[in-house]
Order: sequence, then C-alpha cells, then structure tokens
Amino acid sequence: MTERREFIRRPVPSDVPAALDELGLDYSIGGDNAKILCLFHQDHSPSCYVHVDSGVFHCFVCDKAGQFVQLVQRVKGMSEEKAALWCQTRAIGRLRGAADRLELSSHRVDTTRVINEASLALFTAPPEKELRKRGIDFDAAESLGILWDPKERAWILPMRDEDGKLAGWQVKRGHDVWNYPGDDRKRGVGGVQKADYLFGLHAISHDPPVRGVLVESPLDVAVFRSAGCRSAVSSYGVRVSGVQLSLLTSHCDELIFAGDNDEAGWEMAELLRKEFKRLPLSFYNYGETKCKDPGELWLEGEDILWGIQNATRRMTVRF
Repeated sequence: MTERREFIRRPVPSDVPAALDELGLDYSIGGDNAKILCLFHQDHSPSCYVHVDSGVFHCFVCDKAGQFVQLVQRVKGMSEEKAALWCQTRAIGRLRGAADRLELSSHRVDTTRVINEASLALFTAPPEKELRKRGIDFDAAESLGILWDPKERAWILPMRDEDGKLAGWQVKRGHDVWNYPGDDRKRGVGGVQKADYLFGLHAISHDPPVRGVLVESPLDVAVFRSAGCRSAVSSYGVRVSGVQLSLLTSHCDELIFAGDNDEAGWEMAELLRKEFKRLPLSFYNYGETKCKDPGELWLEGEDILWGIQNATRRMTVRF
C-alpha cells in the first residue's frame, strides 16, 4: 500500500527513456542517466541528467531538480494533475508489485531449452536509434554478436567461450539485467554463470602484442570497438572472477582496467592493483573529465583512446 501511495504522489513512467522519446526530447544514455538539454534555462549543451529508474532530474548548470512529472508539465504545458495522469498511464509496470515481478522473471527464464545458435533467432539487429544513443556503430555491434529483443526492448549480449561457442546471454533493459538461462535451484538446473565468460573474447584482436582493455559493460566493448580499439572485453559487471582473470592472462600480454569512474570501479581497481600480478597492469586515464564511464566520454565527443594511450599505474579519481 505504501508503494502504491508513493506512486500516486510521484508517478514515474515504467520506461523513462521511452517517455522521453514520446515527449520529443533528444537524449543520450550514460550509466544510470539520460542526458538532455535542460528545459529550465537556455541550454546549448545537454547538462540535465534524468535518472532512468526513478525519473528524478537534476541540471548541473542551473541546479534545477525535481520529479519526472515536472518535465511533463514543462513540455506539455499541463497542470500538475494532468501531468501526473500522463505519467500514471505510462506506468502500469510499476503497479504490479513484487509478486508479479517474480512471475514475470520466471516467465522469462526457461532453463529447459537447449542453447544453440538457433536460440537467437527470435532476436533482431539493434535498431539504429538505440545504437546511436550509445554511440555504437552497426559493424561493431555485428562483429560482437549484439542483438535486440524487440518485445522486451532489451539488449541481448551473448556469452561465448574463447572459441565462440554460445553458452547463453545476458539481457539488459535499463537497470534490469538478467542471465539466460537463469539459475533454477528448485529444479536442479544451473544457469549460465557470467563469471565464466568474457564478453568479446572470441572477437578480440590477436595482433601482438595484445594490450587487453577490461571494461564493466559489454556495451562499452562495442563503444571501444566503434572507436577503433579491438582488444576490449567485458566481465559483465564490476566484479572480476578468477576464471576471467585466467582467460585474460592466456590471451593478453598486458591489461588495462577501464572500470567505471565511480566508487565501485575505484574499489575494483585497487583490488586488482594489490592482487593481480599475472600481467603488467595499468588503469584507464579519465584525465580531467567527470564522465562516469568510457561510453559517456564517447558520447561527449572525447577521444576515448587517449585514456588507453595514457593509462596510469593507479585509476584516476575525478569526483
């Protein structure tokens, strides 16, 4: 009941990026936020961040902040009541509750299926608009096998071994990330373990010497490949397993960790610096930027290869 009252008081569309599309607002996705031109001052370079889950916005120039309903008011010229109704009609998914979400999750995961290349037939090439939002070119997405689920409006990120054999995939929709097949302990069926794979490893350039670049997000692998770096791989998240480190050791001559420029990324960088001694190790150089990750740097028009060429012995902290 508390969740429902909060929703009525501060309605947020289920799919914030889709709502921004409907409002006719151009945006780019960086980490947890959609970046737009601020609606509350004369903004020439996008400076307003809209959290894609909560809908809360904040402009880092004029310091205006508020709820998503205020953006709807501003764009539509509506009263607060009508803007709230606009958001409510686009937020059916937020009213389902925990039970429905669990049911939906179990529906998504069918661990009885045999995984092979034919399993990917239901998916399509990523829409040009979605690629553009991430700064990914079509060739990079195709070479990495990145696909799109049109029904879920989600990215399909294959998990393959070093020889390219398909084991499953990760599904990414906004903040929601799940693995297919999933882990179903009740039926004694184990799901695919992302810690056993490195996204992009099968497509890595093996021109010696191999200077591997380890990133958190598989989509950032595609960003680096779009920029010309063909030796980036992803651990499917900030944590790096022993299996993944062993794979890196067998395929690379040195390693650059390009973790996100946030607390979790810094912690992982420090852990690698202390514990990982198998390869020469350095860290992506964010320079003077305050961008959170390489993908955001790329969308800002920065040369993301500079951070590789000027890698440092310790991850730079700029927040």
